[in-house]
Amino acid sequence: MEGRTYGGKGTATKNNFLNKVESETSSLSKVQDKRNAVVNLIKNDLSADVTAMRYVVTKKENRGVAIFCESLFWASQPKQAAKT
Repeated sequence: MEGRTYGGKGTATKNNFLNKVESETSSLSKVQDKRNAVVNLIKNDLSADVTAMRYVVTKKENRGVAIFCESLFWASQPKQAAKT
């Protein structure tokens, strides 16, 4: 589960994702359908990334960084508008 990376060190991960995109969109003709398929793949990959990050930070030897990583996760979430 560790090592879900993209870029120079994650060529296999990136290529797997691109292969999934090609497989999921090759039979679709409408641009919106293709867009929806890619968005769903991105959401699934994001979920897998979050699962992998949570696994890494909850390992006994990494517990010291768990609070920091959790704060980064919440900082990346869209802000809610105040209800008045």
